[in-house]
Amino acid sequence: MARRLLALVAVVALAAGTAVAGAATRDGTPGPDTLTGTGGADRITGRGGDDRIRGRGGADKLYGGAGNDLVAGDAGNDVISGGPGRDTLLGGGGGDRISGGGGRDVVVGGSGRDVIRVRDRAKDKVTCGGGRDRVVADARDEVAGDCEVVERG
Repeated sequence: MARRLLALVAVVALAAGTAVAGAATRDGTPGPDTLTGTGGADRITGRGGDDRIRGRGGADKLYGGAGNDLVAGDAGNDVISGGPGRDTLLGGGGGDRISGGGGRDVVVGGSGRDVIRVRDRAKDKVTCGGGRDRVVADARDEVAGDCEVVERG
């Protein structure tokens, strides 16, 4: 019986500044990017520009970099970091570690047991969500009442 090798090639057209990340390391450009993860454990870095980064399943490591970024986790225990700029950081269903970096950030934890760090001398706004969450914040940060453990400094 003869065997055949079948090769399947997929061609995908992406809009400028858009990338699809696999379960591996993926870097954006110095400009604005839209970067979306997969069901695996992705590591996505936006670098410069106002980036939109979204993890999916898996324990993702998501870094916004410089710029006013939107960084959103999903299922899995994610590491989410905004970097310098006015960022919006969204946790997901797992126990996430979220850090704002410099700039006036908006942070929304997810349904898991999150650790949120926004001690950066900028006035940040934090909402925790479900789970027993811990927030490390500056004295002037706005921290919602649904955050169970709040450390001010």
